[in-house]
This record gives sequence, structure tokens and C-alpha cells, in this order.
Amino acid sequence: MQIPAFLLKQMYREGSLANHPEGFCFAVHNHMMSATIVAIDAIAVGGEAFAPEALTFSASGEVRGGHEISQTCPVPFAKGVTVTVSVRGEALEPGEHHLTFRVRTGEFGPIHLEVTDTL
Repeated sequence: MQIPAFLLKQMYREGSLANHPEGFCFAVHNHMMSATIVAIDAIAVGGEAFAPEALTFSASGEVRGGHEISQTCPVPFAKGVTVTVSVRGEALEPGEHHLTFRVRTGEFGPIHLEVTDTL
């Protein structure tokens, strides 16, 4: 079942893009149906892709490194839950940034979300 792009775009928490001491973060909120994230295909900002080792996913009190996420070690993404994605790296400059969020779920297959947010 492929989820329409306009619904996926609503998952992004507008205004959530923020710098933190080790890089930056953003959030996505599941307002649809429960799923599990089983793979990271791409997380990029401004065309710069980040390796799974630079990513941390936090949801419902669980924290998981991007490199740890797999079929056998998924990130639960229940309806009503917000997942914060933290990226270790350079802080972002103030201004507008294009984000790409591509993951695979066990239930719906690939999810591809592209948004623009301002820091």
C-alpha cells in the first residue's frame, strides 16, 4: 500500500528543524496508522546525505542509532507518536533547508518525504 505524498508531507512537524550541540534535529509525527521503521534509505538536508551512523531516532522513550535499525530491530512508529531524528554533524545555517526523509516500513514499504523548513 503506497501512501500518497500529500499525506506523508503532513507527517513532518513544521518548525521542528533545530540545531543542537552535536548537529541538528527534526521531527515527524504519525497521525495515520501504526508502523515500524525497518530500514533507513536516505536522510539528507540540502542534498547532503547523512550515514546511518550519524543518525539517532527517538520515540516513546526509546533511542536507536540509525545503523541499528533493521527488520529484527525496528523503530516502533505508532499512531500518535512523534519520532525525533537527530543528526550528528555541522549545525545548519539559519534560513530555509530542503529535507529528504526516506525510510522503509514493515507494513507500508517505502516512505519518501520531502519538505522545506526554516531554521
